[in-house]
Order: sequence, then structure tokens, then C-alpha cells
Amino acid sequence: LFALPIVIEKNLRQHRVRQERDRLEKQHEAMLRELQEKNRQLEESLSQVRLLATTDPLTGLANRRRFGALLDRYFQEAKRHDFDLTCLMVDLDHFKRLNDTLGHQAGDRLLATTAGIVTRSLRGTDIAARYGGDEIVMLLPHTSLDRAEAVGTRIRQEVEQQNRQDYPGQPFVVTLSLGLASLKRHQPERSEERRVGKECRSRW
Repeated sequence: LFALPIVIEKNLRQHRVRQERDRLEKQHEAMLRELQEKNRQLEESLSQVRLLATTDPLTGLANRRRFGALLDRYFQEAKRHDFDLTCLMVDLDHFKRLNDTLGHQAGDRLLATTAGIVTRSLRGTDIAARYGGDEIVMLLPHTSLDRAEAVGTRIRQEVEQQNRQDYPGQPFVVTLSLGLASLKRHQPERSEERRVGKECRSRW
């Protein structure tokens, strides 16, 4: 009879130990989940920071620095694996005139609209970047000069059609000028030899 309270007390202690162990395990699991969530949020924030550092905020395209790094990489891959790489640049004609006539907000909308048309016209492997104020440059791997010219022509036609709709009654239409250069056609030795602009049809 005297042993019974001792057994009960022992069982109670074991029960309390198990309860405390379960509590600590649950607490540990909760802390681990919280830590994992904070790590995920931190990684998300870092990804956004990295993206912002390489993205033009107005158009959502890559910025010039990002384009330069990608050009070097794509150029080396194209040379190593012997496939074509075409660089296509477009710039907006009469852009300053539109800014002066309708204001800079209209110019910003025009750039964003043009960037959207460019993005929709490209494949997932293509790269588009804002190269300058009203210049957008594209890298098209595995694409011949003629094929890239067809892409550029479609972009030009769509942009000009959209501008006629967005800015009716204007005495001018904002058009696009195209410049192209091809690795196979122009055979540059280095990516730094690139020459992008209206005159680059015959030069890298």
C-alpha cells in the first residue's frame, strides 16, 4: 500500500516530463517554421533588390548594365557553339517632339507601351533592355539577320499603329527606326565591337 503513492508520483513525473518534452518539441517546430518563413521572405526581398538593380523601372526591361553582362555571355555561347546571334535596336522617332507637345507623362506612357509590344514579340530566350532614353535593344539567339529584321518590322508596325490610336489628331506619328547586326553576317571578334543604332545594318 505504501508503494502505491510512490508509483503514482513516479508516473506523474514521467507524464509531466513527456508533456514538457512535447511542449518543447512543438515550440521548436514553431520556431523552425517561423525561421523558414523569415528566410523565405528575406530571399524574396533580396531577389526583388537584385531585380530592381538590373531592371529599368519605367519599362520593366533589363537595364543597360544587365544588357552588357548578358551580351557578353550570349556572345561567348554563340561563338562556342557556332550559332547565330542577332542584335536588334529600335529608337523612337519624334520622341522629343511628343514630350514637348504632350508632356513627359505621355512620353513615359509611350515608352512603357513600346516596351510591352517588344516583350510580347519576343521569345522566352530573347533579351530586351532599355539602352538609352528612347532606345530599346534586343538580343535574339539562334536568329538570323533576316529573321530578326522580320521581328523588328512587326514591332515597328504594331508600335506605329498603337501610336495612331493613342495620340489621335497629332500632326505627326511617333515611328521606329531599326538597326540590326548579326554574328554570322558581320563576324565581330568581341562583343565590345558592337555598333548598335540606325547605321549598324552593316556593322556589329
